[in-house]
Amino acid sequence: MELDYIPKVCKGEDAKYSGKVRLTIPSYSERMAYSNQVGMRISAEGEVDFGDSGITGIMSKAAKDIEKHITYLEIQKGETVHKSYKTMSEDPTFDAVTQDLTNLMLGGFKLGED
Repeated sequence: MELDYIPKVCKGEDAKYSGKVRLTIPSYSERMAYSNQVGMRISAEGEVDFGDSGITGIMSKAAKDIEKHITYLEIQKGETVHKSYKTMSEDPTFDAVTQDLTNLMLGGFKLGED
C-alpha cells in the first residue's frame, strides 16, 4: 500500500515548504521488527520505551532507514528543491521534514488522523 504524505511543514496558508512524499507503508510485522531493530519497545498497553539510546538515538537510527520506503519525493523551500531523501536529509534547512517522516515511521502510519 502506498501513501501520499504531505509533511506538516508543507501545510497551511503560511507554509514555507511545499511538496509531498509517496511512501510504501510497511506491514505491521515489518514495523514491529523495525521498532525492535532501532531499540524501541512498545508494551501491550501502547506505552513506548526508548531504551538506553533515548529518543534522539532512536530518531537517528530510524532516519537512516526511511529512504527504502520512499517511492517519490519532491519538497521545496524557496528556490531549493529536493527530489531525493538522501540530499534532503543532508540539508539542515529541511530537518523539520526529515523529523516529520521519522515520526511517521516510528508512529506506525496512523492513517486518517491528519
